[in-house]
Amino acid sequence: MNQQNDQMVLYVGESKNSKKVGKWDIMYKEKLIGGGSYDEEGNGIKIGRWIEINGGFNQGSQVTFSGDYKNGNKVGRWDILFRRDEDCPFTQIGGGQYDEEGQGLKIGDWIEINELFMDGSQVTFNGQYKNGKRLGRWDILFRSFEHNPFIQIGGGQYEEEGLGLKIGNWIEISDRFMDGQQVAFNGEYKFGQKVGIWKILYRSSDDNPFSQIGGGQYDEEGNGMKIGSWIEISDEFRNQSQVINKGDYQNGKKVGRWDIWYRNNDDELVSEKIGGGSYDEFGAGMKIGKWIELDNQFYEDKQVTFIGEYKNDKKIGRWDILWRYQSSDPFSQIGGGSYDDRGDGMKIGRWIELYDGFKWNTQVIWDGEYKYEKKVGRWDIQYKRNKYTPYQQIGGGQYDEDGQKIGQWVELYDLFDDDWQYTFCGEYKNGKKKGIWVELDIRKNEKRSEIIYDY
Repeated sequence: MNQQNDQMVLYVGESKNSKKVGKWDIMYKEKLIGGGSYDEEGNGIKIGRWIEINGGFNQGSQVTFSGDYKNGNKVGRWDILFRRDEDCPFTQIGGGQYDEEGQGLKIGDWIEINELFMDGSQVTFNGQYKNGKRLGRWDILFRSFEHNPFIQIGGGQYEEEGLGLKIGNWIEISDRFMDGQQVAFNGEYKFGQKVGIWKILYRSSDDNPFSQIGGGQYDEEGNGMKIGSWIEISDEFRNQSQVINKGDYQNGKKVGRWDIWYRNNDDELVSEKIGGGSYDEFGAGMKIGKWIELDNQFYEDKQVTFIGEYKNDKKIGRWDILWRYQSSDPFSQIGGGSYDDRGDGMKIGRWIELYDGFKWNTQVIWDGEYKYEKKVGRWDIQYKRNKYTPYQQIGGGQYDEDGQKIGQWVELYDLFDDDWQYTFCGEYKNGKKKGIWVELDIRKNEKRSEIIYDY
């Protein structure tokens, strides 16, 4: 038996000498949703009819793939099906043909889907394969939800020689394209490499047109290198996190001054310069001098910045952590600490750090000591619900000199927030949990469960 996705998906069948054999079932929430057979000789080869699931199969993304295997390779027609949840039937949304010789090569017309296909992010890629390579025209279609029609939002051309290389003008979409996070890129390909001017486009909803928010230039030689002035967006850019970076490239490396701008979702016409710093002028792409950086999850409810100094792309000396409740407030210091001055980028001494889920109504900090990047000694966990309440200690424990947890600890639930104020209390030995751990609801001051760990 094997399992994944928080124990909701189970693979049930037999193994022989660590190889799967015979019939295997795929269960979700204790109901059969797929499966198929492996060869009986113990080679672990899939044969015959199979219904498989996407790698991220969960409550919001339930996609299956249905077709035949021959000696471990897909053959013939394969269909792609989707349902919103377990109360709905699966419906076909895509698919296509594999070669009948058993080489596992896609051929002919295909409708493929994005990796994160789910409500809010339903993207299909429609076009043709030849010997496993895309060729000719491919269109990109999108709908937010299953009851909406698919609308073409992008696409472009692959060359006809069967090499799978993009050519000519393309409109592409971001990997995380979804409702509230609709970003596209428009520009030219030359033998599979971006060349010339590329635009970055954005719209806040399906009802609005795309407008340009950034872009820049790639070299004309076809090396795919960024050159000159660029306006880029953050990896997490979305309606509630509109962070833009402005600066110059030289041979594909950032150089000189780069500024970080933020615009609030409530007023997209107003931008605020909120951070930035410098890269070396030699084209090595290394950060130098003073920087104001933004938290990777910077958005409306978590406006956190880090201020300090870089030396040869390594943080050194004092770094402060600042935050503000909303865009109209000034930033104030809430934490920070020091890095060693040798340029190793190692944290040393006392630090106050923020919980990953820190936001305006879930203000959790960790307070303790670092020794050469390892946490040592006592670390306390403190929490306050909003700006009007004081911090109170809700957890913590001890680290040994090797950075391993020891003794009695009170830890937070992984998704701790204002609605899920749960902690776990128990003992560590040599960095591992042992004995009885008690789960508490600290808001209600009541026990929720017990877990027993074998040491």
